[in-house]
Amino acid sequence: MSEKLEIQKNIPVPQLDGNTKNLIKELSFKLNSIEKARENKFVVSQKIINEILLKKMPDIKINQISYENNLLKGKIINIKGSAVSRERLLLFRLAFENDANFKDVDLPISNFIKGSNIQFNLSLIAL
Repeated sequence: MSEKLEIQKNIPVPQLDGNTKNLIKELSFKLNSIEKARENKFVVSQKIINEILLKKMPDIKINQISYENNLLKGKIINIKGSAVSRERLLLFRLAFENDANFKDVDLPISNFIKGSNIQFNLSLIAL
């Protein structure tokens, strides 16, 4: 399995299409507006959204990003979406585990029951 992961890590990521680039620009504009309006409160920052989008692979679909400012745990970001396979979902999770911006990554094992077209819930705790 680790050989497959190494091979997939070396596969180049396709370029973003025009529609995706426009969606990123629109999302960036909205996030900047929110951040300016609420500077002293925790919102999912542009930095966090960018980290998530940079790690998103073409065969990972993100349906929802939500956040919670938990006094005990910290800034929690929840990502819901779908992955074409267990391997791709595992790579997506590993990308966050290797990122110093996140101190905890939780992807329940129940997300791996299905072999393909997997609906997942990933929780991140940001620094």
